[in-house]
Amino acid sequence: MLYYIELDRYRGGQCTGEYLSRLHYLEDWLYDNDRRGLVEDLTRDLGGRSVPHSAREMSAGWRHYRYLAANRSLLGPLARMEANVSSRPLYEIPKNKVAGIESKLRSGDVIGIISHDRSGLYSTAHVGLALRKGDGVLHFMHASSPSNYSRVVVDEELAKYLYRYHSDSGMLVARPLR
Repeated sequence: MLYYIELDRYRGGQCTGEYLSRLHYLEDWLYDNDRRGLVEDLTRDLGGRSVPHSAREMSAGWRHYRYLAANRSLLGPLARMEANVSSRPLYEIPKNKVAGIESKLRSGDVIGIISHDRSGLYSTAHVGLALRKGDGVLHFMHASSPSNYSRVVVDEELAKYLYRYHSDSGMLVARPLR
């Protein structure tokens, strides 16, 4: 199991012991794992559009990350990594188009929720899995917030979930290949 965690969660599939070898941003995880043939990014094929992108949550909120607060020498390399992630295109399926493509999704597809901030920049905000239950409906399985007892939740229809938060603008889709 540790082999697969390392393969999936670390840049190039290798944990070097460096904090930034971990794929901290979902869009970076998608890029790295798609490039290595572990997943296929289906977002564009499902009608995804390019959106203005900024991955800077960690450098902006470094005080909230225990390891970064204790190792401020990482802030420069972190900002460079975030700039690299932000330089790549980010595609999203707008939330008003999700109901129309749900039939093309499978249980186990990785769903990245994309949000926008007040300045109009987009980034991934949450992640979960598509789950088609016996009722034929595509549900969203994800971890709840700490205020909701930090448990796994199988939510209502995926398309309906996206309307829960005003800042959620759409989603990306990755299909595991192995």
